[in-house]
Amino acid sequence: MSEIRSLERADIPAIAGMFQRVFRNDQSTPPPALADYMQQLYLDAPGCDPQIRPLVHVNDKGVISGFVGVNVLPMVLNGRRLRAAICGSLMVEDRESDPLAGARILKAFLAGPQDLSFSETASDVSMQM
Repeated sequence: MSEIRSLERADIPAIAGMFQRVFRNDQSTPPPALADYMQQLYLDAPGCDPQIRPLVHVNDKGVISGFVGVNVLPMVLNGRRLRAAICGSLMVEDRESDPLAGARILKAFLAGPQDLSFSETASDVSMQM
């Protein structure tokens, strides 16, 4: 059965490969700098929150087939501290075998512990979801 879980350090090469194939439309091996950047952005950046994490979709075969990048932005509103989560880089491979994977990732993101949810980039499909 497929699952949605938090991104782990060991997932970075798979996520970089998926990014290369989905967003760059390139089947070649991603450059090492892409994996390094994703690790820095999603796991090692100042302000990363252990409770608000990027998410991966793992298909029935145990393969990562989806991802949503999440970054945390601390905010203050009327003196109250808030945690905002910025959603970006929503991607899914092999949508034919699991057409709801993207929707489940997005639902899991929105159900997180953050006070506010934003998107830095969103397609028309993502906005409708």
